[in-house]
Amino acid sequence: MKFKFTRIIAVVFLSLLLFSSLVVLIASGQSDSDRVENLQEKISEYEKIIQKLQGQEKTLKNEIEYLSAQVYYTELKIQETTAQITQKENEIVSLVGDIDSLAIRLEKLNLALDVEEKIIKARVREEYKREGDVSSSPLLILAGSGSFADLVGKLKYLRLLEQQDKQILSQMNLTKTSFEGQKNLLTNKKDKIGLLKVEIEKQKQSVINYKSNLEDQRKTKEWILEETKNQEDNYQNLLVQIRAELDSINSAFADIIGKEGKDVKAGDIIAYEGNSGCSTGPHLHFGVYKNGVAVNPRNYLGDELEWPIDNVIVTQEYGENYSWYMKNFGIPGHNGMDLTGPAPFYGMPIRSVADGTAYVSYDKAACAMTGTVGKGIVVVHDNGLKTVYWHVK
Repeated sequence: MKFKFTRIIAVVFLSLLLFSSLVVLIASGQSDSDRVENLQEKISEYEKIIQKLQGQEKTLKNEIEYLSAQVYYTELKIQETTAQITQKENEIVSLVGDIDSLAIRLEKLNLALDVEEKIIKARVREEYKREGDVSSSPLLILAGSGSFADLVGKLKYLRLLEQQDKQILSQMNLTKTSFEGQKNLLTNKKDKIGLLKVEIEKQKQSVINYKSNLEDQRKTKEWILEETKNQEDNYQNLLVQIRAELDSINSAFADIIGKEGKDVKAGDIIAYEGNSGCSTGPHLHFGVYKNGVAVNPRNYLGDELEWPIDNVIVTQEYGENYSWYMKNFGIPGHNGMDLTGPAPFYGMPIRSVADGTAYVSYDKAACAMTGTVGKGIVVVHDNGLKTVYWHVK
């Protein structure tokens, strides 16, 4: 009898131990959750700040404030995503430990079921034996009682045996239910680890993208300050220059329709470096277009296309200053490459990057900023590409 009660207590203890470990597991990630929540609150605040700054007047002061807010916002997103990765990694560690503990507990529960099943089978066998033995029947046992006190004692004993049988059967059913439930829990935890690992890989890629954006935002801020010398007039001129450049190139594509061009070979000199139009200094704006859309020239230079300038110096890459161009002009960064050659820069020969037909194009009016008319060359190539050379002499 003592052994039976001990087994019941042991199983109950194992079940309580299992659920207490789950409570500890849930509580262990609390500090990570708090950190993520605090970062998300700051991110929400800066989203509102950035939205407000986007609608303000295009001044150098507002632009620097906007870029500074963008930089801090991106830094917060990196911190948030990194914290979420750490949170998930810690959760995986806890889940792995919990899975190991669950496996041990399941093994012990399985052993407990075996013991309880043996006890029940033994009790059933005893009942069969007792029912088969007339002398051991409850009525004969009671009839053979020597006194009233003895009779009461035997009645209590029989009730106690019945209660124990019911308790053992009930506990065995509970143990079976707990066993099946924890098997499912084990499977769910293993599945969750798989999902967490997939989410972590996605978030790691997000961190890489955020870091790339952060680098671009910092460079954009430095570029604007360098280009404008922290002067408002220079900033307004920069806006005019970029807008005029975009309009000039779009106009050039339309301007060559129906015109007769000149056949050129790769390496032929087609112009000379200048600073015509809205350009604040000698340089070549070189663009590559596929199906009318600007593409990164570096994807073609050195392979399908030759470089347009000898001993070239790249002063601005394609796609640089993404957020600034997108905010102010609706394009994903600088839509070409700004190039120059060794000093004295002005008058450097510009060569066609591939065979094609060259067309000369001019702005319809002089730039109000410099008083000069923008000039450029458009070369149409057989491979479906068009190349643009702007601000030429």
